[in-house]
Amino acid sequence: MNELMIILSLIVIEGILSLDNAAVLATMVRHLPKDQQVKALRYGIIGAYIFRLIALALAVYIVQFTIFKLVG
Repeated sequence: MNELMIILSLIVIEGILSLDNAAVLATMVRHLPKDQQVKALRYGIIGAYIFRLIALALAVYIVQFTIFKLVG
């Protein structure tokens, strides 16, 4: 049951971060022409997800070391 709550919490956090990224990206690209706005938003959102996947993989790797668990 505890694992399910952790997974649900992570899903909610990911959703909030996605909304935040979309809002910031929309603010950053609003000065661009319409056709470039769509392209910039798409690249930005894809880049954010790729970065999150890399960060998650790195976190899974790092958590295997006891010293990082103690420091964390």
